[in-house]
Amino acid sequence: MSGPSERLESVSEPGIQEEPAWRSLPSRLHDSKRLVVGRWRGGGDAIEEHEWSGDPDRFTIGFPLRQTQGALYVGQRLAMRGRALPGWVQITPPVQGARIEQLGRYDQLHLFVPRRLLIDCYEEAYDRSAPPGIELFSRGPAYDAALERLGTALLSAPDIGADVARIYADGLCGAILARLLDVYSNGRRRGQDEAAGLIKWRLTRTYEFVHAHLAETVRLEDLAAAAGLSRMHFAAQFRAATGLRPHEYLLRSRVERAQDLLRRSGMPLAEVALSVGFQTQAHFTTVFRRFTGLTPNDGASRITDAPDVWAHCVRSPAPASLVNSWRSSRADAGVGI
Repeated sequence: MSGPSERLESVSEPGIQEEPAWRSLPSRLHDSKRLVVGRWRGGGDAIEEHEWSGDPDRFTIGFPLRQTQGALYVGQRLAMRGRALPGWVQITPPVQGARIEQLGRYDQLHLFVPRRLLIDCYEEAYDRSAPPGIELFSRGPAYDAALERLGTALLSAPDIGADVARIYADGLCGAILARLLDVYSNGRRRGQDEAAGLIKWRLTRTYEFVHAHLAETVRLEDLAAAAGLSRMHFAAQFRAATGLRPHEYLLRSRVERAQDLLRRSGMPLAEVALSVGFQTQAHFTTVFRRFTGLTPNDGASRITDAPDVWAHCVRSPAPASLVNSWRSSRADAGVGI
């Protein structure tokens, strides 16, 4: 095994690349052997459809930087439909193509990871040869709070002095690669007693309980009881299944419900806060800003000034299956939460 530290002197291309098309790299980076970070943003009132033929040598990790409505197909398989919030992560392996249908504004970050770089990082981390056929995989779209924070931190690189920006971005990309290897690689070394994720029916019951009690105080023992587990086992298995602590998921769900209310009800902010389980407007504002980048006042003005996207769907020539899937997504446990 040759010296991996020399190969890994720099793991990422500088800067965030604006994608010329969805999941596409600028032509000058087609042959890059480093991790490339791409950004795809835009959208409006009309439904957009984009198709991507795949990359022969790279894994593509995508996650939204803002709430997104739509449907994602990987190959011929429906990977996600409905509403995705920041923190949702999806991994597409090399060669596999994808197609997306989106409504409204979108802002997405894509990490393009060459297979060779993944192998080099594995050998650097474990000091042994990578197993044949090393892969990144995910059982489906999942929430990963660590990857969300690392990806969002990359957006600050342009604001850092030029002399250290490269070191900053390279360090974050190295941390991203380490996270991918540790959580999503088939070559990872994990303890024998690692918690398994919640099985589907327990996860569904947890989701249903949260959304039925958003206005109330929800304790960890309440969620554990809904799933039929002890507090300790529930917390570990929920995080293994979703990438989130139960409290983090509860807060995200409250913010999502608040966004709906701000848009549709015209309720005063204090009343919205209470109706989604926040005891004070100050706490509501802090959490709302954390997940959306806006204050509730900002969110209310931006949302209520926008056209009614559901009415637009009814009038537009959108595929009926897509419109119906969006409308039913909130009733589907675990989809687009």
